[in-house]
Amino acid sequence: MLKLIIILIITIILAYLLFTVLKKVMKLALFTGLVIIIFLMITAIAYPQTNILKKGKDYIVGKSDAMIEEGKDYIVGKADDAIEEGKNKVIGYVILETNQTVNRAREKILDNLELD
Repeated sequence: MLKLIIILIITIILAYLLFTVLKKVMKLALFTGLVIIIFLMITAIAYPQTNILKKGKDYIVGKSDAMIEEGKDYIVGKADDAIEEGKNKVIGYVILETNQTVNRAREKILDNLELD
């Protein structure tokens, strides 16, 4: 029982330490992101000839256009595959029905020939 209590206390201490470290890392990440955003805004205001905001916007728009095209190609490819599969199923069904009809017709012809 004593071992269990010691393990529980150690687990709580480790969880607290990891949570504290995680909080500090998140604060640091938020601070770094905020510094970058402020730097970009000041640079855009102080040096408008650099076109940092326009370049960033163009980069984001270019990436999103590429992702949209990739998505369209994927969807079109899947649709083409589904259409091809559907065609194959229909062709198989038509062939099966045709064979059954020919077999029934042949049996009727043979039955009629045997009766005569």
